[in-house]
Amino acid sequence: MVRHRTISRTDPVAALVHLQLGRAWAIAGERGKAHQGYAEFLALWQSADEDSTLLAAARREFAGLR
Repeated sequence: MVRHRTISRTDPVAALVHLQLGRAWAIAGERGKAHQGYAEFLALWQSADEDSTLLAAARREFAGLR
């Protein structure tokens, strides 16, 4: 799913793949790759509902990478 960008742009589940990859890379200690995963997820969800608990959690985790 990550390799097929057109799917990622239209499928909400594909966006979650980026979040989970970011989390996995963070656990593995790969901060650069984790940053990419979170950044891609946040870009795809930039117009999501601000009250989303998933979006809020992703933003907190992403901020913790810095």
